[in-house]
Amino acid sequence: MSNFKQFLSAILAGILFTVGAIARIENGSSKIVSAVIFGVCILAMLTLKLGFSDGKIGYVFSNPKKVNENLGLFAIVFLGNLVSVAAFGLVLSPIYGDAAKIIAEEFVSVPYIEILLKSLLCGALLFVSAHCYHRLVGNGVGSVITVLTAAAVIYCGFIHSISDAFYLFAARALNIRCIIYFAIAAAGNILGGLLFSILYEAKKEDKDDSSHRHHRHHSKKEESEKE
Repeated sequence: MSNFKQFLSAILAGILFTVGAIARIENGSSKIVSAVIFGVCILAMLTLKLGFSDGKIGYVFSNPKKVNENLGLFAIVFLGNLVSVAAFGLVLSPIYGDAAKIIAEEFVSVPYIEILLKSLLCGALLFVSAHCYHRLVGNGVGSVITVLTAAAVIYCGFIHSISDAFYLFAARALNIRCIIYFAIAAAGNILGGLLFSILYEAKKEDKDDSSHRHHRHHSKKEESEKE
């Protein structure tokens, strides 16, 4: 897929992120409803194979020969998601600006370490959500896991930089505090997805090595018995 098509795909995914962000405003009194809608939006992105940045970052190092290519793809998708959400935030500001301003003020009042930790957990969960979908594609159980793990991001109050960008732009709150908030949240999301995927792969390698050693031991034992 060309870079332009990747960017366009990310723009479309940004529309679904915008829907998830608006759901929080419209269903402020029902965190469960907002969480489920966000989870369904993530499932829709994966099903339609749209440019979902959090679903890309965990696979950057999956192929050592394509790290630079994967990083470039992630950058394009991340930018597309952000541009889409930001554009909708500005366009919909007359409708959702007041509510978005209240949410944006809550964001910038959070201590930096809390922003980082909550965004790390968000990144990890969204990688799990995407990976479960890819592992169990076509399986209803996989879809349920994808929705629930993504929904947990909202229900637990974790921080997703792209979704939160909608509120910052809708509130037209582009001051230095908001920029710092977004930068920390984005870094946390990226690191969370990367760390979880790296540790997950390390766990798989240990399991494979153990299985290989067991197989070799079993083979040697059989050979010894034959002698």
